[in-house]
Amino acid sequence: MRSSTVVVLVLLVLGNVGPAASREWHVPNQVSTIAAAIDSAAVGDSVVIACGTYMEHDLVVKSGITIRSETGLPDCVTIDAQQLGSNLLCDALDGTTVISGIRLLAGEAGNSGGIIQCTGGSSPYFERCIFERGVADLSGGGVYCLNSTPNFVDCQFLGNSVNAGNGGALAAFGSSPVLTGCLFRGNGSQGDGGGMNIEGGVLSLNNCTFEENNASNYGGGLRSIDCGGEITDCRFQGNIAGSGGGGALINWGDVVLLNSSFEGNQAAGLWGGGLQTGGGVAHTVQADNCIFTANSTPEGGGIMGGSNLILRYCGISENVASNYGGGIKFNGGIHLEVEYSTILGNIAPDVADGLIHWNGTATLRCCEIETSAWHDLAVITIDNEDCQVAVERSSWGSLKSLFR
Repeated sequence: MRSSTVVVLVLLVLGNVGPAASREWHVPNQVSTIAAAIDSAAVGDSVVIACGTYMEHDLVVKSGITIRSETGLPDCVTIDAQQLGSNLLCDALDGTTVISGIRLLAGEAGNSGGIIQCTGGSSPYFERCIFERGVADLSGGGVYCLNSTPNFVDCQFLGNSVNAGNGGALAAFGSSPVLTGCLFRGNGSQGDGGGMNIEGGVLSLNNCTFEENNASNYGGGLRSIDCGGEITDCRFQGNIAGSGGGGALINWGDVVLLNSSFEGNQAAGLWGGGLQTGGGVAHTVQADNCIFTANSTPEGGGIMGGSNLILRYCGISENVASNYGGGIKFNGGIHLEVEYSTILGNIAPDVADGLIHWNGTATLRCCEIETSAWHDLAVITIDNEDCQVAVERSSWGSLKSLFR
């Protein structure tokens, strides 16, 4: 009887055992270093870092933990890698992994991911973090993503660079990073994508700013290759590309741009001061309620179109092309559709201040467009009937006179 009673009591005790309570590991009060706190933490635990600067690098983040500053703001804690390695290594992390309110400084990688290496299907959540002055030789001076889906909210990417490859601040391959309320400023690439380079994933940018980034080749602010997705409420200003796509380059992808602006960007060498698209008739880029202004390049001051393009309720003004198409240049047999948009005040020496279309088809409905030119292979349909807003007749007169 006694043994049976003991067994029953043991079973009752074990039956009441629940999951271990999460705990906080405070640095440096309880644990002297961030690395030691991460090693001690279990799933559900938090590493809470007191305000200060910590000289640590190559910190291996565990899945399911939170690493945060004590105030939750990035001006409290700086993790300075001192160019001795990457700041954080994030491999196979699930979506419950959180890094919050930390400034990550001066990481350097001989290959990719100067500050963050995000690999192995990772999906960590970064909020209110600063990624600053990271350097990589190949890809992602700030952040490198491979087959991963990290989430960035209210983060800043400042002054990161890549020496020979792509993605000055962020490089994503086979990945679908989600960025909300983020700032890319002063990042640079000796290859493509001064601010961000993404290839073979889903593009998701909401309320982000790309400002004063630089790429030696394509995509001063953003270079997107073989991606679908959306760019919403974003701003591209003062970015520079040595070849094409001063503000952004979108190639071989179906992308929607909503309520976004491209202002004062430059493609010094070739085309697409504000935006360059490519991929031919198999792909479509659609821009709704977007502004392209004061951009410059040799051809296609505002936009260079190499894929199907739909523009609705857009303003394209004061762009400059030193050769062809002040506002827009299109070629490659693609389809151009423009509705309720204005293409005014652009400048080009070829007389096509508004737009030039070499071949393919175009439909212009209820638009204001200044002097434009059409190659013999271009087929255009102009529809100015039943417009909900008034259209300047003199603008249409200049356009229609080219077909007489």
